[in-house]
Amino acid sequence: MSVIIIKIAELKYTGDSIGDDIRLEVEFLGKSFSFDKKIKPMGIFKINKEIGRIETDNQVFEKPIKIKVIEQDLVFDDIGKAESVVKVDTAVGSPQKCSFTVKVQEFNKTLRKSSAIFEVVLEVEIVEPKKIIKLQQYRPSLFGEDYNKYDAEIIEAVNYWNEFFAQQKEAPLELLDPNLVKAMAYVESKVGNFRPKNKKFYPGFPDIMQVADPRNGAIYALQNSINPESGKKSTEYEVHDGKLVRLQYPEANGSEMEESLKWGVRWLYRVAQANIEENGVWRRQWRSWKDAVMKYNNGGDKNYVPKVYAAYENGIGEQNFKLWMIPILILLGLGIGGYQLSATEDVDSLPVDTVIDETRFPDRTNFIPATRFDSYEGSTTTLGWDMYPPTGCKSDQDDMKTEENLKNCNYTVGTNWSPQWTVKLTDGLYYFIKKDLAMELDNEVDGPAHVTFEQSAIGDLNHDGLDDAVVVLNVNYGGTANVLNMVVLVQDGMGQYTQMADYMFLDRDVIQYLFIDHGVITARVFVHAEDDPLCCATHYDTYRFKIVDWSVLRPNDDLRN
Repeated sequence: MSVIIIKIAELKYTGDSIGDDIRLEVEFLGKSFSFDKKIKPMGIFKINKEIGRIETDNQVFEKPIKIKVIEQDLVFDDIGKAESVVKVDTAVGSPQKCSFTVKVQEFNKTLRKSSAIFEVVLEVEIVEPKKIIKLQQYRPSLFGEDYNKYDAEIIEAVNYWNEFFAQQKEAPLELLDPNLVKAMAYVESKVGNFRPKNKKFYPGFPDIMQVADPRNGAIYALQNSINPESGKKSTEYEVHDGKLVRLQYPEANGSEMEESLKWGVRWLYRVAQANIEENGVWRRQWRSWKDAVMKYNNGGDKNYVPKVYAAYENGIGEQNFKLWMIPILILLGLGIGGYQLSATEDVDSLPVDTVIDETRFPDRTNFIPATRFDSYEGSTTTLGWDMYPPTGCKSDQDDMKTEENLKNCNYTVGTNWSPQWTVKLTDGLYYFIKKDLAMELDNEVDGPAHVTFEQSAIGDLNHDGLDDAVVVLNVNYGGTANVLNMVVLVQDGMGQYTQMADYMFLDRDVIQYLFIDHGVITARVFVHAEDDPLCCATHYDTYRFKIVDWSVLRPNDDLRN
């Protein structure tokens, strides 16, 4: 028995020019596919889309195919059609190619009608059954969302990087399972089906793995390019054949779904590795895939790994939705080509002079993060006062200057389930500086990767006639997670700001508006509903906060949410 995998490889445009707004429609094995592209004469549209997968015991496989090419005009479309047969001889092996020609003639001309020739090229791969495993099929959501439509692209991305690393000396003991990547895409973006309500938000499609979200910096590390937030190069290293090599893929992006999968899987492989030096020799140490999944998000959602593995191992989605249907066969085995580290650069030695980051101080006193309490006054939530290190920040009579001052303070930040850290912002940014270039960020030891000033509000919080402040900071630990910290600052009689509270939102919640009125902080926020993927918070809410001294809360009241 053989498994035949058929893809549309490309569409070629020759002959006369009849326009450039081209649509290709294909019917094959009972399914319909369509592709739209701006393409000019003599151009080639690379498609690389799987349209069929068949198990057969026959030497010769034959199935009909219908092809339609449309040049889309405002009034009359120019249309060409072809019907033929896809014929594959399994004894020949793979790869094989089939091509079909479609002639399209201009409709709206009465004299000489221009004719274009389009060639549709199919690629055929014949795979032995031993290279096939099962890819779990997900049920459509209650809204009809298709979680399986990018299965072929998931397979392709995983196979590409599995082969890339399997050929290296220190190959992983266990290759990546595409089912795990599909589960991650489900948690990150509902496999590209979820779109944010606000167009200003980073979308769940086409970047279904969220690897190119500019807030997390992964894409800049893959590119070895300057992160616009920090103005610094995001350089990462890996071990290859006993040497450190710089991670450098300038073409990495998330602008198309295929690219998001390709570079999301590559980033997952990156965080699955630890660089170990022993007696001047570097070696690669592989983490478990579960640990790699944790580092992919890296702390923003304490339930990230349980969510991914609930989908991966048990077929359970949000709100206990049963995802699994009957699985289909997919190609997991390695292909025929060899890959080189062509996009990396060997590093024989690292600079001796390193920069020590003196702008951050690990919190060793176990600060209690600010906690929301049940309301004493309507819908207003109270925040407890706490003792934090000095901010080194002053107020100014000019609110514009005050905001600039707030971008250059010491803030104590974190998440609700991690230690808090004091970091110093410079021009609205804190960026972790590695002690050496091969160093990997350990959040338990090193704290956040970067902290960014988002917005602030100024007003009197404690009714003493002085302007206090609330600052929103975006805290990132090097993964896809981004956690907003709302830091509350109270002004003393000398104009100095003291941090009194720090309220942490959840991974990728978004604050749209923030203001202070009559001692109450109001935040208009998008938070995650129970069924939202991490990419896209959809529940719009209003949070109100007041500061209350811890001493007014009796220990036995148990008011914590």
